[in-house]
Order: sequence, then C-alpha cells, then structure tokens
Amino acid sequence: MIFLDEPTTGLDSKTSENVINLLVNLAQKGGRTVVSTIHQPSSEVFSLFDELILVVRGNIIYQGKAENAVTYFSSIGFQCPKLTNPADYFMKIINESGIMLEMMEKDQGRAASKAALQMSQDEIESRFLERLNHFNECYTKSGMAQKALEGLDGDKVSTKDHPKVNWFLQFWYIFVRKLQDEIRNPMEMKVKIAQKLIFSAIIMLAFNRVNSFSYFLANLLRKAWK
Repeated sequence: MIFLDEPTTGLDSKTSENVINLLVNLAQKGGRTVVSTIHQPSSEVFSLFDELILVVRGNIIYQGKAENAVTYFSSIGFQCPKLTNPADYFMKIINESGIMLEMMEKDQGRAASKAALQMSQDEIESRFLERLNHFNECYTKSGMAQKALEGLDGDKVSTKDHPKVNWFLQFWYIFVRKLQDEIRNPMEMKVKIAQKLIFSAIIMLAFNRVNSFSYFLANLLRKAWK
C-alpha cells in the first residue's frame, strides 16, 4: 500500500494530472493500493479517482465510487451546478464558509450579501451542525458503511510482540541507508566537503596566532565581563 498526503500541493494543473496518472498506473498495473488525501483537485484529476471518502469533523459523510458522489448528494438535496468542479462544490458544502456563500448565491442583492456577512459565528455554527446531522443521517440510511465492509477478511490479527532488532543492526541499517542517500546525491556530498574546507580555513585564519587555549579562553572571558 502507498499512503500519500496531498501529493499535488504546489504543482500546476498539468503536473498534478501527470502525478495522479502515475499513481493510477501503479494501482491498476502495479497491483498497489494507493490511499491519498488531495488538495483542490481539478475536475480532470477528480475524475481519475476510483473511490472517494469525504470526512467532516471526524464524520464520514460519503464513502463510495467517486463517479457516483454527485448523484448521491443530488439525492439528498445538494445539487452540484452544471459545469462546476465536483471537488470544489463538495468543499463548499462541507465547510462553514459555504453557508454564507450559499446565501449570497441565492440572492445577488446587496441586502442579502450584507445579511450573510453580518451572521454571527453562533448562527453559522448552528446551521452547519444541522447540515452535518443531515449528512450523517443520510449516510447511515444509505448503507455505504456496510457495503464498504463487504468482502473484508474478518480474521483477527495477531498483536503479540515481535522480537526487537538489536542496536548494532539498527545502526547498520541506518548507516547503509544514509550511505546510499549520499551516493545518490553526489552534489550534496561535494557541497558538504567544500563547506567544511571553507570553515576550516576561516578558523585557521582567525586563531592561528593564539599561543594556547588557556590564553585564548582568558581573553574571551575578559571581553565577556567588559
């Protein structure tokens, strides 16, 4: 399994799509299960996902095929507008700020916008909790949670303690990993060597006239007390 946390953050739309296509190939052709969070995916990237889970304040409100999400939310009273990115619409309806945005969209007048902006935090929170309860009730009635558990192996997993690796092997594995990392990045090694040489030269030029360490320490303390 591959777990990823927002792998497209900071990338442009085309690069993001290429990254997700690579993950799709790993899943379909490589036999891997890819689990990932995603940040503001485009409609093209969203269409590449097989399964979708939407979580609001720790509550799962949708769990199923990504292509069926728009139809599901339409059936519970949240119709995604045409020519709108489903991911953007879902983010709007599962956030508190979406309450104000919806009020402004229903009535384009200045009075409606002013009323939306003047809503208190308690009123927004109250309306959002009503919506969250509605999402939870619909999710429970939909049976998606039960469908997600179908076909899963119910055998218990052993939780016994496994023998610990001794400190020498731990050191060896970390040493080999670090060595491989340095070999794969020769430029980083060159920069580190140059850095050490430059700092060594600076220290030699700064302290080459110091006769002894005690003399140097005494002068340093004398200047500190001044």
